[in-house]
Amino acid sequence: KKQAGKIKTESGVKNRQTKEGETQKVKEEKEVKAEKSAEGSEEREYTGDDSLQKIVTFMKQQDGRTTQKELRKQFPFSEAKMSLLIADLEQQKKIKKIKKGRGNILILVQKEQKKE
Repeated sequence: KKQAGKIKTESGVKNRQTKEGETQKVKEEKEVKAEKSAEGSEEREYTGDDSLQKIVTFMKQQDGRTTQKELRKQFPFSEAKMSLLIADLEQQKKIKKIKKGRGNILILVQKEQKKE
């Protein structure tokens, strides 16, 4: 078994060794990398207008009503990406999401027409 305690690294910095044998410094570096990659993904625009428009067009073909599961079958997006796209459309008030059991029914919002 490895002893937990202080070890001397090549750079001369003393680090506390964890039970797994991984130094605390290495763990911290991994955490920093994970944070940077998470920040980078937020900075990138995850919703392309093209993708949103394709979803709206598909919903129009389905008479303005479909399920999230059906959209997943139709488009090559992950569940997470599809959820983000749907949330974006919902925020833009283009669709309305209704929870039905374990799934969601999506309804295309019609713009109000002028009454005469």
